[in-house]
Amino acid sequence: MQLFSKRNQNKIHQRFISEYSRRSNSFISNELRTRLAAEISFLTSMDDFLEFFILFENQKKESIFLDENKINGFSLSELGYKMTDFFQFEDFAVKELEYSQQIPTRNETDRIKRQNEGLNYFDDFKLFDLIEFVILFSKKSKRKEVIERFNNIYLEENSKYEIINGMITKKYGEDIYTIKNLLEDQNLKIKIEDYEYYSDREDYINMAKVSAEIVNIIFSNQIQKKKKTEINKILKKTAIFLGLNKKDQDALYDELDSVLSNIKNFNNKIYNIRHTEKSTIHLKKNCQEILYKVVAEKNITFIEMIILALKDDFIFSEDWEKIKNTYINKYKIKKDQRYVIEKPGVNVADIPF
Repeated sequence: MQLFSKRNQNKIHQRFISEYSRRSNSFISNELRTRLAAEISFLTSMDDFLEFFILFENQKKESIFLDENKINGFSLSELGYKMTDFFQFEDFAVKELEYSQQIPTRNETDRIKRQNEGLNYFDDFKLFDLIEFVILFSKKSKRKEVIERFNNIYLEENSKYEIINGMITKKYGEDIYTIKNLLEDQNLKIKIEDYEYYSDREDYINMAKVSAEIVNIIFSNQIQKKKKTEINKILKKTAIFLGLNKKDQDALYDELDSVLSNIKNFNNKIYNIRHTEKSTIHLKKNCQEILYKVVAEKNITFIEMIILALKDDFIFSEDWEKIKNTYINKYKIKKDQRYVIEKPGVNVADIPF
């Protein structure tokens, strides 16, 4: 399982300087960040929600919080960084980080010189990693409630994020490339990566071919007897997601059905997209790029709409207990043990009465 930062942070293009990358890591509002941190603090301060072994107990202070050693061991091995660099677990807090950048200024002689300026930021990628970690190590009976608590905060703060199947995703502003790492169908994921590769190179012929294959994966890879039923189900659910009311949903279904038929016919009839028979439509060499680009973009935008409308259907649903137990076994964690700082014992002989 990849946590949020592994699924998303590589989308910051490497050409940007490191200062930009740091600033872009703060991408949610201060109010949302504060509420998410307060929720993490609450969930990790008692035995009710998280597994016994992932918490540390300081009986002297009558406090419970995430076990730094276990968290760091996990994050170093799975994510490549120490979570304690970004969070304080006892009296939970998100650490404000600092970096310096050089600011050009002019001196009295009108010569430009550079001086360092300290800037602060929060790393919200790491915060979202921690939220998914908390979800993962929630008790089985409490995981649904934990997810609902976080989702209520996202909703109340009008955030563009939500948790689906235990993973933080965008409610809007997502595209087919950002969602691909969450797809259950690995063949579909690979084909979208292929399309992205050809798109970066403006290879429109291969974009058209691959996008037609993606259409086929979603709409033609069903059991033959049930193919039409399954296609109708996909289109109806999409129309319900998009349409304002029953009348609009019915009208949208008809239009989506018509668009899909046109797309599939186009893919089948244009030479060298799905078929190479003489009966297909051949194109002049100097016109191929224009039409293949239209076919590719029509295919991929339709597919993007379907996947984003039906994220619950396309995003894989993790077996959280299986993943948790895999990590427990991997790191040799004893489920019935945790570190405790005990209260000092009272010796009756020392009582002065």
